[in-house]
Amino acid sequence: MRLGRRVRLCKGCTFFAVGGGLGLVAGALMNPTLGQAAGLVAAAVGTVVLALVRRLPKLLGRLVPGAALGMAAWAGWPSLLGVCFSVAVLGLLYRGRGVDRKRCEFCNERERQPCSGFIAIVRRERAFQRQANAWLRAADRKDRM
Repeated sequence: MRLGRRVRLCKGCTFFAVGGGLGLVAGALMNPTLGQAAGLVAAAVGTVVLALVRRLPKLLGRLVPGAALGMAAWAGWPSLLGVCFSVAVLGLLYRGRGVDRKRCEFCNERERQPCSGFIAIVRRERAFQRQANAWLRAADRKDRM
């Protein structure tokens, strides 16, 4: 998601965070019981696992689980610990999934490195690498003095 000229946010992470915030507000208003929180966590885990197996729209696969986990966090300490554990495990599973390249199979730019869909990202990564290297060289020179 693009915010202004220079700021870009991951749409999935943004939806998950917004869903979590909405869930926290809803949880504060509804004050779920521990049993309801367990159901919310199970529903969130099920939705994320489904999103890992089958590509769901980010609104459904990120916002809904975030809201369910945010709401479940209000049921007390055991529920909060369960939510934190669920987020950690699901985050690790999600990171191991990798990038979906199915749409690239039939693209006429599939042989280009990088293709036009990734040029802006690659440019920003290279600019950051140059800046980080400059910072490291400056720190190295400072340490030698």
